[in-house]
Amino acid sequence: MKTKIQHKAKLFLFFTILTFILPVTSCDDSTDPHDNNNVTEARSEIEAITEFAAVKQSVTYDILKLFSDNYTKKLFQNDDLTYAEIDEMYAKLASLQGYEEAVEDAINSMLYKTSLNKAGNIRSTKGLGDAVSGFFSWISGSGERSRNRILTVATNMNEGERTKLYNSLRPDWKQKSSSESDFWQKLDKGDYDNQASQMYNDFYHNADSDFPYMAQDKGLTIQKIVHKEGAEGVEKGSKLMIEVVKTATPLGKGMDMVEKADEYKQKVENLYNDPANTIKEEVKSAIANKIGGFVDIDGAVDSEWISEHTGNAIKFITDYTLGSDDPSEWIKKGLDFGLGKLLDSDNKGSKADIVLAEKKNDDGNGPSVVISVDPKDDDFNEDDVIDILVSAGDWIFSTFDAEGNNDKVDISIADGMGTIIVISTDPEGDHTQGAYGLSVWASPSDPGPGVGVTVYARVSPVAQNIQIYFSITGTDGYSNEGTYATDATGLATFYIPGGAEDVRDVVTIQIVESGLTRTINYTF
Repeated sequence: MKTKIQHKAKLFLFFTILTFILPVTSCDDSTDPHDNNNVTEARSEIEAITEFAAVKQSVTYDILKLFSDNYTKKLFQNDDLTYAEIDEMYAKLASLQGYEEAVEDAINSMLYKTSLNKAGNIRSTKGLGDAVSGFFSWISGSGERSRNRILTVATNMNEGERTKLYNSLRPDWKQKSSSESDFWQKLDKGDYDNQASQMYNDFYHNADSDFPYMAQDKGLTIQKIVHKEGAEGVEKGSKLMIEVVKTATPLGKGMDMVEKADEYKQKVENLYNDPANTIKEEVKSAIANKIGGFVDIDGAVDSEWISEHTGNAIKFITDYTLGSDDPSEWIKKGLDFGLGKLLDSDNKGSKADIVLAEKKNDDGNGPSVVISVDPKDDDFNEDDVIDILVSAGDWIFSTFDAEGNNDKVDISIADGMGTIIVISTDPEGDHTQGAYGLSVWASPSDPGPGVGVTVYARVSPVAQNIQIYFSITGTDGYSNEGTYATDATGLATFYIPGGAEDVRDVVTIQIVESGLTRTINYTF
């Protein structure tokens, strides 16, 4: 039997990004940490951000599904996109823009607030702002590019042909202008940018107009445009991910994201025999071929850059989605992810149900922000914590309960293992303020009869001379215990002699100072 981190949840994910750079500011110490209005606002802000990320991720799955022809073809090799499919995709992207004001207001508010308890300043701001604003900038940029494409084609059409386009406008769009000339003026000023992508699709499929023929002459075919925009959107979305664990999030329109993630997880393997290793090159090649001949009216169209970044993003999404609950499986797959298990020690009020993790040093490898949602309110033991899957490295975890109370810790996540992280959302209680997280594992994880086992315990952040208590009880009656100090790498070890076949050992590991305890088991 392989060693398992006690983890019931299947992990699912989602992703996002943005352009305006939010300033980093100092905290306003005048904020009352127990002000009920502040608490309520904090909950509202994190819900607005989480719901947007969830809906955006759901739309991203729809794009990947579209570009694989319902998972029957390799990504970006579907050349049979229909008018209705394209219109639906652009309509969903346009609807995401409706979140922009609320989300940006929430992020700005979080920037200037202190934490609502003793934990200190909320540290999930600049990285989140960069990620979110980048995605909104891409959406608005996509509309501007579609506007320029319409004008590039229409300015080469005669007055009668342009009138046909105006007369074919959808009624709710036509109502925004008082006349045909007013429409073209407003289009040129950008007033229709949120509808421009759908509008281009309408004009391109208008059989009574010369628009589709002139667009094809200029290399502006709808297939190339959609693949270009879709590839950039996936790449932009990869800086922020959201995963939903255990049950569906109760946050508004994000309800369907669990089903979308599960669908992608189950069907992505139909695209490639070995998605973890081949998907990046396949996607790169497909995108480069699709947009390599694109006529450059949008500025520099660098098909190599777009294909490289999109290939990286989709490979990460695929690896992440196909990750196992068993860290040994991550190692086999070569995935550099670690599992954070956040345990809320607040036993008086509601438990944390949202975790926002921000990478301290964005290295461009994977998302810079990950949100995990766990709406259960019964986190009283290690088997029911908030799980979050992140790439190895240093992260800042901000946690929020249903009332908006929060806590934060800075923790280093190691790849291929689980780390218990204790937090507290009790506004009157003690807070961890970066107290040690604990990673434990056994080697070998699946010992044969008579093979000795070394149990490892590592504290995070790394610290020397932290006392770690180990105890072992075997089904053959063997038991032992000992307390050992961590070394300069934050590591302590405990050796256990081999047992007979089918003997099961249960090993308990505890940080003496805090009482944080982990249990692992294995069978010879």
